[in-house]
This record gives sequence, C-alpha cells and structure tokens, in this order.
Amino acid sequence: MAEKHSVKKHSVSKISLPSSDSVTASTLPLTYFDTLWLKFPPSERLFFYQITDLTFDLLNSVILPKLADSLSLNLLHYLPLAGHIMWPADSAKPAIYYFPDQNDGVSFTVAESDADFSHLSGNNGNREAVEFHHLAPQLSISDDKAEVVAIQITLFPKQGFCISVLTHHAVIDGKSKTMFERSWAYFCKQLIQMQQQNLNNSSILLPTELIPCFDRTLIKDRKGLDVVYANHWLAFQSDKRSLKLVSMPALKAHSSMVRKSF
Repeated sequence: MAEKHSVKKHSVSKISLPSSDSVTASTLPLTYFDTLWLKFPPSERLFFYQITDLTFDLLNSVILPKLADSLSLNLLHYLPLAGHIMWPADSAKPAIYYFPDQNDGVSFTVAESDADFSHLSGNNGNREAVEFHHLAPQLSISDDKAEVVAIQITLFPKQGFCISVLTHHAVIDGKSKTMFERSWAYFCKQLIQMQQQNLNNSSILLPTELIPCFDRTLIKDRKGLDVVYANHWLAFQSDKRSLKLVSMPALKAHSSMVRKSF
C-alpha cells in the first residue's frame, strides 16, 4: 500500500510571453496526427533535482524566477503551447488559438511535499504510480477550451525539488515535448550567464536544432483523416463538441500500476 503524502500549494499563476508588440493572435489547425488523440489523457514527465540545503526562501528567490523567466522566453518560440484548444461551431475540427489580450499562457503551480525525495527519485526499483500523483499539475479543460501545457514545481524541503510538465496529448508528441524541455533548459542556462555578465537577454538565440516547425502545409492529408477522427469524437459524445477528456477511472484506481525513474 502506497503511503499518502500531503502537498501544500503555495501559488498558481500564468507564465505569459514577454511583452512585445510583435506577438499577435494566432491559430494553428490540428492535423490527423493530433485529432486522433484529442480526448486521451495528458502526457506527464517528472524531473528531480537534489539540493540538500534547499528551503522555500531559496527556491522562491533564486530558482523560481529563473525558471519563470526562461519559460517565458521559450514560449516566444513555442507560441501555440501558450494557447488553448478550441472547437468553434463553424469549424469541422479543433485548432489551437492564442490570444495575447486574454491572459493566455502556461499554468505554473508552486507546491511543497512532505514525501521522501530519495524514494521517489532514486533507482530503487518500482514505486506505485499513485505516489507521484500529488506532483502533477492539472490541465484546465472544459467543454469549450483546453489548456495545452501545465507545469508544477514541487519543493521537498532540505532534499530538492521536482519539475512536472503535463501536456495535452493532441498537441505534443514525445519528440516535440523533449525539444520544448531542452530549449527551456537552454534558455535557463543562457539567462543565468547573461545575468552574470550584465547582458540583455534579448540577444539569446535558440540553436537551430531546437527551433520547432509549425508549418502544417508539410503534412499531406489527402483522405481528410483529420476531420474523420474529429467526427469520430463527435459521434462518441452524441455530436457534442466537448473538449473534456475521456474518463478512465480504472487507470486512476489501479493499485498495481508502477513507475521507475532513470
């Protein structure tokens, strides 16, 4: 039986793009690679960082500002991830919409856990999946709108912290998610170096291999599978254009599910 852990949420905020007149509203249509996964549960990754003298004051004053600032810079290159999935009544399929004047951005939760950091992060065999649930944020998803990304930073006092990245399955595949996380890490490292040298962060350039491509014309869908899959979901929910995910209570309640860390 997994031990239950308490989690204290310190804050929930939005990380938006840096203020810029060049950032305008945008729309990115979903392809047949995306609409197939429209209602599936989100994908989650956890990253553990051991810092044995870490306190909330240190996390809040040093680590969080760097994570938030670098995430904001990263979103300039991954603009759709700051938006929402929506399915307008006059559209045959959903799309990702970003509106800078509607407080769009990535949900950013800061929490604190009393769990054993070493037990969760160590290479000590399988651990019950339920032990990690309190480390994950929640994607805000309603009938009309679905968040794309949610992030939670969880402090383990005097042990370390964890970054949880939760992403909507219809928007990000494994490679895209890895690119997003690597570019976030790159911006964070570069931002620290720029600050140490008193340089402007506007000069930070993302390496070519980390620049995403959102050109949907490269994807040829001659049979219209994007709409076929969208219509499948409509039929599944009696023609209701709801973006709520398929409920899988059996997965949530299954006590034999385990995780490993690497």
